[in-house]
Amino acid sequence: MGNLKEKERYKLYKDGKHWVTTMIAGAMLISGLGLISQHNIVSADDLASGGQVSFAGKDGTVSFSDGSNEPVMNIRMGSQATFCINPFVIVHSGALATQVGQNDARAALWSRMTSYQRGLVNNVAWVGQSQGAANDPATYYATQVAMWSLLAGQNGIPGMVDGNSKIDSSQLTNVLDGRTVTGQNYTGAGDVASKAAQILDNAASLSQSPTFNPAPLNIVAGKSGVIDTTNGVDLSKFQRITSDKAGVTASANGTQLVVNTDQSAQAGNATLTLNTGRNTNGVNYIYGTVNPDDSIGQTLDGSGDPSRMKANVSVNIVKANLKIDKNVLQDNGQVNKHLTNGNYSLAGNVFEVHKDTAGGPVVKELTTDANGNAETGSVMDYGHYVITEKQASQGLANTFTPIAVDLNADGQNVQTVTATNKEVTGGITIQKTGAETGTQMWNDNYSLAGNIFKIHKDSINGEVVDTVTTNDKGQAQTKTDLPLGHYVVEEVQASKGFLKTFKPQDVDITYQGQNVPIVISATGGTNQEVKGQIIVDKSGAQSGKNMINGNYTLAGNEFDIFDEQNNLVDHVTTDASGKAYSKTDLKLGKYTVVETKASQGFVKSATPQKVDLSYVGQEVPVVFDTAYETNQEVKGGITIQKTGAETGTKQWNDNYSLAGNVFKIHKDSINGEVVDEVTTDANGYAKTREDLPLGHYVVEEVQASKGFVKTFKPQDVDITYQGQNVPIVLSLTGGTNQEVKGKTVIDKSGSESKKTPWNSNYSLAGNVFDIHQDNALGKVVAQITTDANGHAETDANLPLGDYYVTESKASQGYVNSFTPQKVTLKYAGQEVALVADMAAGTNQEVTGSTSVIKQDKQTGDNSQGRATLSGAEYTLYHADGTPVKWSENGQPTPEITSGKQVSRDQVTLRIDDDLHEAGVKHL
Repeated sequence: MGNLKEKERYKLYKDGKHWVTTMIAGAMLISGLGLISQHNIVSADDLASGGQVSFAGKDGTVSFSDGSNEPVMNIRMGSQATFCINPFVIVHSGALATQVGQNDARAALWSRMTSYQRGLVNNVAWVGQSQGAANDPATYYATQVAMWSLLAGQNGIPGMVDGNSKIDSSQLTNVLDGRTVTGQNYTGAGDVASKAAQILDNAASLSQSPTFNPAPLNIVAGKSGVIDTTNGVDLSKFQRITSDKAGVTASANGTQLVVNTDQSAQAGNATLTLNTGRNTNGVNYIYGTVNPDDSIGQTLDGSGDPSRMKANVSVNIVKANLKIDKNVLQDNGQVNKHLTNGNYSLAGNVFEVHKDTAGGPVVKELTTDANGNAETGSVMDYGHYVITEKQASQGLANTFTPIAVDLNADGQNVQTVTATNKEVTGGITIQKTGAETGTQMWNDNYSLAGNIFKIHKDSINGEVVDTVTTNDKGQAQTKTDLPLGHYVVEEVQASKGFLKTFKPQDVDITYQGQNVPIVISATGGTNQEVKGQIIVDKSGAQSGKNMINGNYTLAGNEFDIFDEQNNLVDHVTTDASGKAYSKTDLKLGKYTVVETKASQGFVKSATPQKVDLSYVGQEVPVVFDTAYETNQEVKGGITIQKTGAETGTKQWNDNYSLAGNVFKIHKDSINGEVVDEVTTDANGYAKTREDLPLGHYVVEEVQASKGFVKTFKPQDVDITYQGQNVPIVLSLTGGTNQEVKGKTVIDKSGSESKKTPWNSNYSLAGNVFDIHQDNALGKVVAQITTDANGHAETDANLPLGDYYVTESKASQGYVNSFTPQKVTLKYAGQEVALVADMAAGTNQEVTGSTSVIKQDKQTGDNSQGRATLSGAEYTLYHADGTPVKWSENGQPTPEITSGKQVSRDQVTLRIDDDLHEAGVKHL
């Protein structure tokens, strides 16, 4: 390896070419056929394993143009020549003294080489070895010089760098200054240089990689193909061609590569590797270290070169590629990839590829991607296949019809089949029920039919995609072509009898699998039944809501409420306003309101009222109907019974009458409003009108009836409520009127003496009179006697009427000459309780006998009318001396006797002994 000085120079030189001394070995792929490197060379692909080296002696020295020289060692690894690609590196302090250090230095050196340099190094070593470097020193020297020149360059000429593929031997000649190479009896420097140039040229030539067209070669399995080189590289140097895929082989034919494939070859890339045959025993390279004292510090390490000349070419084995293009069959018949929404997908559709028939073996299962595409890849053998759908993708129905397809090797290698599926759609069924009735309606006022719903897409504010109406079972179904997705069912109109209380329902029409082409999602809800309340509004028939007085009230009127089946459903009682409210949960329908009890002051006269609780719309939860009831106010009348205080109802005579008594009816008090005026009938009854309100009244007599005094005291009368069944209350009052009575007054006078009797033989007192009822022969109802004044009167208790006064006894000195007199006790008005009538009469004073008797003196016979007594004439004189005058019928004028007949016949007046002359005189 030379002395220390030489080593130092070389070291310095190598330091100047630091990229040489620091390169390491590393893995490198050979640029292959179809995988051509940038420099079109063949290079080593791996770092050789190490081994022990030995020195066969110093073969010579190479002198360089800068005056330096480098020993050329004859180095062996085993029996093979080994070339130094790196003169010993001086390692101080044993930095690379370890085996690990050696390996690392070697690896570093190799990795710093370019692929081009590695390839040339390999080829230089191989060419030198093949030309006998192991035995021929000149070849050995030339190979070593070529190696150094390749890597380091000399005399300012750079070593082989990227981009050079051919060595310029003239420059190499200049490298060897003096053209002198010494050692082992070989001094032909020019030969060394020339040989080194030749070795380099050969190495570069070997490093040239072929280029191919086509690259890669696409070839149908079972077919053969040819790949041509485009740069004229003779492929025959590649003595061994291998393939990494079964069923693919190749052979070299000059500048062509013939490729053969079997039908069984799997589709895809196959790499054909073209190998030279010289890499079985690789050429060795050495690495070494020296100590600072120039001694060898480490056993030299040698590595065998595993590199081989190879090139790679890619062959694409082509089989049939079956593609499936999945689309959607739209309702309008169009086929496209439009999906309605995110509930549908073209991805995930699974197809099975059957050999020969739909029931044949499945040779491939394909699943579509998001675009609806799936393909087998170029792996299908040619032949007849049937495609069936195993699983439709999300949202789509399994509506794919099996498709037969022929994959023909003579046709296109890609066969596309269009598959279509229909989107699964759905519908929504709605079940509406009553909140209380369910599906069994209470009556015909309720119906499940006619409930209207809107179907919104996505949300309550979304697009309305359908409007449906329930049938009589409360069911409604939308159209069945609604896309999968979320919907909201909104009630827009409740059916008859129901409130709009159906809450919006969220409904999802979700995919139920490929075998359910139409998904029906069900939802339901309830509507609250509309109920009703009956209001009874009671008024008075006349008074309305304004009660006549406190004897009437609208409160307390009771009613029964019956439904159409005559079931009692409620009982209500009116309040002070006359209103009564039923419960509010009455079913819609017809009802009858029947009065069971009238309120105070009213007759139970309310007519049963028909009430209809009718549906008035979905927004009215409780409907009302009012039964307007009127009750006839209980009214009254007053019956007045007038009787005689003494006679009762049996009047004494016609001078009395119960008829005609007039009464005024005052409200509340004697000073109150006169509400009626009545007159009694013949029975003493008077009856007011019968519409007097209940209450307090005062009956005042304003006119007594005939024969009666106005003595009827004001009567307080209450017309009081007697119950609902007494429409007219008749209150009875009565009273008596004192009968007007009378008395008969007799005023007796003397005919001549008047009120002054002539003497004590005359007296006005003691005259007795009988009072006869009706006529002179009637019943004597009284007997009275005159007093000294000639006055006599009956008691004041004679009924009115006609009376006759007869004299039953004349008073002393008077003749019973009182002519019977008719006295009438007449009604003088209600204020005159006692009436009187006077019988005024005179009695003839007795002046003699009260009769003139003619008597037969001898016989004593005094029978009137006898002839023997007839013929006497008498002249009678009044006391005043005037003769008594006689009327034409023979009566004295004035009458002088009472009850005796005195004729004008002449009579003889005989004076008895006991008859005073004075009496005769004054007869």
